[in-house]
Parts: sequence; C-alpha cells; structure tokens
Amino acid sequence: MISTTIYDAGIIKFKTPTPTRTPTPINIGNLVWHDLNGNGIQDAGEPGIAGMTVQLWNAAKNNLIYSAVTNANGIYAVIAPVPGDYRVRVVPFNGSSFSPKNQGADDTKDSDINASILSADYGFSDIFTIAPNVISTTIYEAGLSIVGPTPAHAIITTGVFRPSNGLLYLKNANTTGFADVAINYGLAGDYPVAGDWDGNGTDTIGIYRNGMFYLRNSNTVGFANLSFAFGLPGDQPVVGDWDGDGFDTIGVYRNGTFLLRNTNSAGPEDITFALGNPGDVGIAGDWNADGMDTTGVFRPSNGFIFLKNANTTGFADVALNYGLAGDMPVIGDWNGDGTDTIGVYRNAQFYLRNSNTNGFADIVFALGNPGDMPISGNWDGSLP
Repeated sequence: MISTTIYDAGIIKFKTPTPTRTPTPINIGNLVWHDLNGNGIQDAGEPGIAGMTVQLWNAAKNNLIYSAVTNANGIYAVIAPVPGDYRVRVVPFNGSSFSPKNQGADDTKDSDINASILSADYGFSDIFTIAPNVISTTIYEAGLSIVGPTPAHAIITTGVFRPSNGLLYLKNANTTGFADVAINYGLAGDYPVAGDWDGNGTDTIGIYRNGMFYLRNSNTVGFANLSFAFGLPGDQPVVGDWDGDGFDTIGVYRNGTFLLRNTNSAGPEDITFALGNPGDVGIAGDWNADGMDTTGVFRPSNGFIFLKNANTTGFADVALNYGLAGDMPVIGDWNGDGTDTIGVYRNAQFYLRNSNTNGFADIVFALGNPGDMPISGNWDGSLP
C-alpha cells in the first residue's frame, strides 16, 4: 500500500470573546455655588462655596460610598466605583437654604439638589445613572440661596488611661497640668476608647474588654450606658464616625484587617477591609475634613504612619514617619481646623502635630505616668 485517505481531522472554531470594560472609578462633580438671586441658575459673578461636604450615596440612600469637601472655588469630585444608580448629597451649613432645582434649560447651570426640608430627599439629588461608557461627569451642581456660617470645629484635647487600675485623667487643654476630670472606669487590663456615642457634641469614655464594649455617655463614675459584644479577645478597638451621621461608633483592628460597625450594638460588621500589617496599630480620624472618619495604621516598630481617605482596601493616601519605635499613637483636631492630625505619647509626654506631614511636634506637654495609655476627645463639648 502506498496511499491511504481514511485519517481525517475536525477543527472546532471558537468565537473570540468580546473584550469587557475593566471597572474604572468614575469622577462625579462639579460645583456648589452661592445663588445670590435665588433663581436656581448659575449667573455670572456668583461665587463657589468652599468647605461644603458633598457625598455620594447609593440610590436607596442606605450606603454612603464617598465623601469630599469643596475647594476654595466650590469645586468637588466624588468617586463612584462602578457604573450604576447613585445620588449626590450636599450637607448644608446650619442656616443655609438650597435654591430651587432644575431651573432653566441648561443642565450644566442649574441646581440638582432637592430643596424642600419636608421632602425625604432633602439635600439629595434625584437618582441618576452612570452608564458603562462614562468615566467622568460634571453636571451635578448645588445652589444655595442662603449660606449659613461655616461651622466651628472643636479643639480636641488629651487624657490618659492607667491600665494598672482603670483610672482615667482627662484634660480640657493640651498643656501640662492637673487633670480636669479624674475618674475610675474599667478594670486593670482594659483598653480605653472615647467617642461621641449619643451625638451631643461631647466625647465620653468607654473601655474594651475581651470582645465586649462598655460605653458611657458622661465622663463620670458609673455603669455603662451601652454594653455589647463585638470582635474577639485580642482585637484592638477603634472608634470613628464611619458614615458621617454625627455619631461615633466602634470597630476593631485584627491582624491587618479593619471590621467597622455603624451602630453601637452587637451584630456583624458593616465595613471590612485590609490595611497595614499584623502588628500595626489601627487609628482613625477625619484626615481630609470631609465630616467622615476613615482609618490608618501606625507601625510601632519604626513610627511609620499610613492614612486612608476611604474605608476600603488600597494604598495609603498619606504615608509619613512620625515618632519612634515603641511610641503610642493619638489622633485629634488639635487646632480646630476640622482636620484630624497625628500625635504620639512617649513616657508620659504628648507630641502633637497640626498637619499630617513629617516634621517636629507643634505641641509638647506632660500628662500622666510612663505606662499610661493615651486617649483624646472633646471632653467638655465646647467650641471655639
């Protein structure tokens, strides 16, 4: 046999898959302005408003996604993680009034915020949809016909907790001197926390013990007003206003992962994400003055600090070195400018800085004894 034709081969032809769009964060803006004549239209000469908090929410208004503050010209940008349905919220200063929405024919010159205080959507835009092909949109504006005064910010001061016996010493000024408040709350070995648990503007004490929080609504001796389980023994507690509602709530930091809760009650975490390394110390503050607290970590082995402007996994927005190995971090708005900044406690000395940058301490003073733990808060509820 010199030839055969019985061996065949079939080819299966595969359809090349259609490329899909890699999810890209979408920038949403653009302006909050003073509508001097109250007509709901941006007229020539009407200025932007600085320092306004602008938030991005989901359509149902039950998930705050991003928060930002308008710049000196009233410009803002919030970021949507993926295409979908959203709302913008503008948080007005006390005494402010929004202009009527959707005035005129130019959608780039009107106000998009619901102005009626009787509406459930007051301060929010209507639902809008970001299509898959959009990477930026700048048509969401807010006019205010009356602009109230820029809110004052409390100056945060410090205190110490003595882990050997549960004594707390609180100061109403960041200076050396005797404590303004001295009380016993908690037991030896407890971990101190402080926050505005009831939204009245005054920070009060609490402790964390073996997976249980014990929070008190006054800086006085007595039983806990709130007690509930969250986290595990060995977790490190953190406190912040995670959703910008004016109430501080709790969380824990565990082996490089934050688990945060939006109410002071037992239950599963509302937010969880990774940041830092095992052995880091979790911290929290309003790093960008947007009215919402986000997290960071302090690395006690070398004094490095990594701060994030969103409670999500990702690279730090700010990285700096402040302090020495073995220092304990403390966070607060030391100068009343609305931005929380860093500090450390070392051998009964506080070293506080008024910016989240490398440099020397702006405020140095003694309080407590070596071995004490630092805390911070607005203990008397005062404003400048």
